[in-house]
Amino acid sequence: MTAPIREASPPRKILEVGPGTGPFTREILSVMRREDELVVSEINAKLLSQLQKSLQKDERFSLKLANVKFVEGPVQDLLRSGERGPYDVIICSLPFLNFTPEMTDEIMTLFHQSLAPEGTLAFFEYAGLREWAVTFTLPNNKKRVKGVEDVISSWKNRAAKEGSLRKELTLANFPPANSYFLKF
Repeated sequence: MTAPIREASPPRKILEVGPGTGPFTREILSVMRREDELVVSEINAKLLSQLQKSLQKDERFSLKLANVKFVEGPVQDLLRSGERGPYDVIICSLPFLNFTPEMTDEIMTLFHQSLAPEGTLAFFEYAGLREWAVTFTLPNNKKRVKGVEDVISSWKNRAAKEGSLRKELTLANFPPANSYFLKF
């Protein structure tokens, strides 16, 4: 998921959305240079606080934390405010399957608008989860999940036409995950 950071020319502006406990945050910090900037957006105050505390205790990241801004709240609010954008790389761990198609499209639109030219949006989803959800959920939920699938597919198709789309399957993850890298 962090390959686009290594590929972008420094100084880089990076946005991480939905870090949870921070597995990608740690990887981002490990590849960041001193001149890079990172904005971490998390809606869950408890998770954000835990992440900040754990990173402050990790001396590997002490110098880089001066270039990290932690923002609590919906990413939509952050992106509408133009906070430190445009971004060279956006790394997203949001569970789009939990959202409505409208919210998913709103977030993807804001990501698109917030990317720098030649910027990359990276996100992942567990392999087969959407298909499983469509097959094994209630009819009204199937419609929502199918709508989210359509939105994500349309953004992938747009990236493939306007820029590039790359997909990587990580079998070592449990469950296996597909990572997508979109350039517009």
